[in-house]
Amino acid sequence: MDTVRTKMLPGHSPDDWENRADHLAHAFGTQHAAVTVAGPALIEISFRRTDSLADPVVVPFESMAGFKNVTNKAA
Repeated sequence: MDTVRTKMLPGHSPDDWENRADHLAHAFGTQHAAVTVAGPALIEISFRRTDSLADPVVVPFESMAGFKNVTNKAA
C-alpha cells in the first residue's frame, strides 16, 4: 500500500478527486485507489498494489477440543 498526500488547487473539490480514483489507479499501475480528505484542501490517496486476501492461507492449529484443522485434499 502506498499513500500520497497532496494539496488541492483553487477550484478543486474532494469530489473531483474521488470521481477520478479509478483513473489514478490506472495511471499509477495499481489495482485500487481510495481518496479521502485529510484536512482543509488536503487529499490523501491510498494505492493498493496487491490483494492480500487473493490467495488463501492455511494456518495449522489444534483446537482446545483436540480437533485438528481440515485441509482441502483432492479425492
